Amino acid sequence: MRELATLDRVAPATRRTISAVGAERPTARFVVKALSTQQARTAIRSCWNQLLSSNDRPGALYQSDNYYDYRCETGDIDGDVLAVSGTAQGSIVGVVPLKATGIGLQFIARSAVFLRLAPQGLFLLGSEPMLVEDTDAFDGLFLHLLQHYPRAQAVSMMSVVVDSFTWRYVTTSKLITENYYLYMPEGPRNCHSITVPISLDAYQHGLSKKRRYNLHRQERLLQEHLAEEISLIAVDRVSRLPELYAAIDELRATDPAILSREQYELTCKHGILLCYVLRTPSRIIGLAIGSKSRRTFLVHKIFHDDSLNKFSPGTALWQYILRDLIERAEFTRVDMGFGDPAYRQHTTNVIEQRARILLFRRTLANRLRIAAHRGYYAGTADLKRRLRDNPLGALLRRHVLEPGPIQQRLVSALRLVRSISPPRPHTNDTVFR
Repeated sequence: MRELATLDRVAPATRRTISAVGAERPTARFVVKALSTQQARTAIRSCWNQLLSSNDRPGALYQSDNYYDYRCETGDIDGDVLAVSGTAQGSIVGVVPLKATGIGLQFIARSAVFLRLAPQGLFLLGSEPMLVEDTDAFDGLFLHLLQHYPRAQAVSMMSVVVDSFTWRYVTTSKLITENYYLYMPEGPRNCHSITVPISLDAYQHGLSKKRRYNLHRQERLLQEHLAEEISLIAVDRVSRLPELYAAIDELRATDPAILSREQYELTCKHGILLCYVLRTPSRIIGLAIGSKSRRTFLVHKIFHDDSLNKFSPGTALWQYILRDLIERAEFTRVDMGFGDPAYRQHTTNVIEQRARILLFRRTLANRLRIAAHRGYYAGTADLKRRLRDNPLGALLRRHVLEPGPIQQRLVSALRLVRSISPPRPHTNDTVFR
């Protein structure tokens, strides 16, 4: 979706706000330009890669030229690449890839999505813009989004680090306050990352004696139970993809992180893919879906054979992976994303607060969308809290808060209606989107 609207085509209320902001900034220090042709993108590749070389954020993968080429080859071409340059020297100080898609607000009862609001919007790939940390530069970027993408009702940043420059900008900027509603649907959440030890000895020394004993014991018990040699296969090239496909099939792995075979071949081609399969000659023990983001290994999803749960196959898989990462000496960090992994008390774990930030244009429709979404979850949480200590609470929760036959039929009907409607684009800014 490429909008070339001028200020005259923007809605009057927005135009007045933008004009007011512009009046306070008579001399723009930064210029934002959409790189709409392959030639224009090729011309700035060296600057693009130079900016990327100093980008240590986990989302750097999604801001790379490799990832952009991958998107083009898969046909995912909805969204511009913006170049931000300083007006004084004319040097490029930022490259911001966009993805045009629906911005999802889901209403979930138990595990069923019974309503999904998806106004048209823009993802800032990589969440935090790859842009010089300057308020005027960020003003220039968001002013450009307001002026040139009037149909985009929201801007999504999927994982912004609390108290980062981007966080401080969107929470304090006058331009943002006057033009957007700032909404964090889940609020700040824990994200776990793991510092990769410099050597196996350093890793072992970082563990307590009891922890070392328990890890060795778990691996030994798994080995004895299977009575076969256990091996770890790193899938990072096309020749090893059959191992990945076999693991997905045997573990019956289903998740948005699972891609098509064509996509996996392309991720190998562009040096993005890194998955791990733990197996014996006769069976699959576990599978980790991941990708490379410069010096960070991104873990998107971990699967294991549930029949081996008593032998901690997930822990065994992780120990094998960590040893391989240490030996590779290619990564300094493993990013686990949102949530609390089973090994969260590990001495190398780092906990970081991040949040999904949605910026909705200031319209009545968007205000109602936010109010409905916030009100639904606040009301549900309050009702559950009130029923928790009530003797009839379990009965009421089962019949009121959890979907029964009637609710399930309603959800099925809604899904049927959507299945014959034009498909909505994906909204997850996760693996290879």
